[in-house]
Amino acid sequence: MFYNKYKIAFNLNNNLNNNMTIKISKHFITGNPIGNLLRKRHSLILIEDQEGKYLFGEKANFYPKGIVRLIGGGLDENENSEIGAMRELAEETGLQLEAGQLKEVAQISISASTTQGEKYITVYLYYYKLQKGENLIFADDISNICALSREEFKNLIIRFEELNGIHELGKDTFDWKDYGQIYSYIHQIAYEFIV
Repeated sequence: MFYNKYKIAFNLNNNLNNNMTIKISKHFITGNPIGNLLRKRHSLILIEDQEGKYLFGEKANFYPKGIVRLIGGGLDENENSEIGAMRELAEETGLQLEAGQLKEVAQISISASTTQGEKYITVYLYYYKLQKGENLIFADDISNICALSREEFKNLIIRFEELNGIHELGKDTFDWKDYGQIYSYIHQIAYEFIV
């Protein structure tokens, strides 16, 4: 186990055969609300391939170099989190799944004090092990799918924590440090699930 900045007080180890979903809450203090704080609900999927590597989406024209993220994204209003996760998988990777094939790992409630007041989001974290013959293709806003070992996954979390600099998003801006503190936490929860 590596340094756990957030002192996550649970053990997800060997949770694959467990039907329990962990519920976690965390508060952050940020500047301007980052893009994903503007959507209230998200589904993210930790995908493991046949070689035991974990698959992440790269957005070359958005993320800083070396940053990739779990596959998934914002849910539509009133959309079921599992259905939304399946939709995101199909849009971003071409993988078509049926209800019940994803394992829900965690529900992460995040609150953030921002320059525009309090923001609240819920992230539904799912797990899926690719089956033999299933192949992913990058599509939608994903420019590449990256396979990371456990060690590379751990290093990704550290890179999230080290993010800084201002990003201009149309007329809005946000600080990558704010994005990094929230996504390092979410990715660390996913990492704890596999170690």
